[in-house]
Amino acid sequence: MLKLTSRTLLLAVFALSATQLWAQGVKSPYSALGVGTVKRPGYANFDAMGGVGISGGSPLFINTVNPALLVNNRYTLFDIGMLYEKRTAENSDISQTNSDAQLTNLAISLPIKPGMWTIAAGLQPYSNVDNEVFGQTENPDKKYILDKFKRRGSGGINQVFLSTGVRLWKGLSVGVSGNYFFGTISNEEVLTPYDTRQDSDDPLERDKAIVFNTIGAWEDIYEYSKFSFDLGVAYDHKFSKTLYGHLGAVYRHYGDFNVDFAREVQTRPQSEDPDSPLYETISSSNSSYTAKIPSELGFGLSFSNPSRWMLGVDFTNSDWSKYTNEKNPYSEKDLTNSYRFAVGGYFIPDYRSFSYIKRMTFSAGAYYEETPIEIKGKQITDKGLTFGVQAPLVNPSAYARYFSSINTAFTFGTRGTTSDALIKENYFQISVGLTFGDDSWFRRRKYD
Repeated sequence: MLKLTSRTLLLAVFALSATQLWAQGVKSPYSALGVGTVKRPGYANFDAMGGVGISGGSPLFINTVNPALLVNNRYTLFDIGMLYEKRTAENSDISQTNSDAQLTNLAISLPIKPGMWTIAAGLQPYSNVDNEVFGQTENPDKKYILDKFKRRGSGGINQVFLSTGVRLWKGLSVGVSGNYFFGTISNEEVLTPYDTRQDSDDPLERDKAIVFNTIGAWEDIYEYSKFSFDLGVAYDHKFSKTLYGHLGAVYRHYGDFNVDFAREVQTRPQSEDPDSPLYETISSSNSSYTAKIPSELGFGLSFSNPSRWMLGVDFTNSDWSKYTNEKNPYSEKDLTNSYRFAVGGYFIPDYRSFSYIKRMTFSAGAYYEETPIEIKGKQITDKGLTFGVQAPLVNPSAYARYFSSINTAFTFGTRGTTSDALIKENYFQISVGLTFGDDSWFRRRKYD
């Protein structure tokens, strides 16, 4: 019954989600740059290890970090992921806290020839944009007039992938992932003129103040689409019965994204009521062009006793100074070369034990990133600590052809700084993944 329920549930969720986009995500002022906050590949079990996964992992997880490691998946696996995030942004004067929960991934892997050839497919977010900035500037043409502005960004880019991993010979495997990116990012700016004489203590001055019934606004909408690919390679070396070494490398090619661009300039009532007669589109325009997103290169090294423990390190690099977006030059500002270093691993006390606690997988990790964002000569850093637990709901064994587990990861991180009037973000994340495994889909039946 569990096997039938797992298949039916996962296939139904895939069908429903094919027409839906992900939740917006938590607000961050840094998401105004580039294509937003980019989500690292890998699901809850990798989040728990600081994101480590280029060289190693587990046969009970879908590895979307390096497609070459899909050959380790001997079970048919389904994975559903969710994320809760709480983020506090602060500078030297104020702070603001936001939180959000969202669906993060749906994926399936199928071992066509267990241990030799596996394919996987899934849907996941690539980037998220959610920011809001307020301010005001003096109007040089009018002595008493201030232009109060509000800038908002929203949307993001999603990714559908089809991956395969093949073992070429003992210890060496390669993989490739075909990706289709799609999504919409919207940037809006609203200018509200305000006569400062309205705040005067002098009644005569207040009488001279101009009351503005309308405000100015323009909205830029970017619809992104792109086919791309990832390449991966992995090598395993057996030192002894209980010690293995693993090397991995991955190259993610992004290149030129197709962008359909639309801009509207409007006047709006102060209430911004779209049904008001004062709500009017002054001009609109459409065009198409390409935006360049830089590729990424990553390397990993790990050691393990696969049924007991694994410890690894990952290094990734991407040169965001090569990012271009001609219709959104603001997003190109302050971007530079970035790199990320992560260390992490897992420990299983005794997966054969009758003790439930001993069959659990305990993970921990840490990461440090010089992000692509550089403001006032300071490159914004992102660093954090992670830990997590995989709790089996049905334990795999020689007699069980299906299993399931719940994977939970906790992240405590900091991005940015409050020095030089910059913004610091402290965030807490809970990643939850549900994994369903079944080895009977491609098992050859035997009859007496």
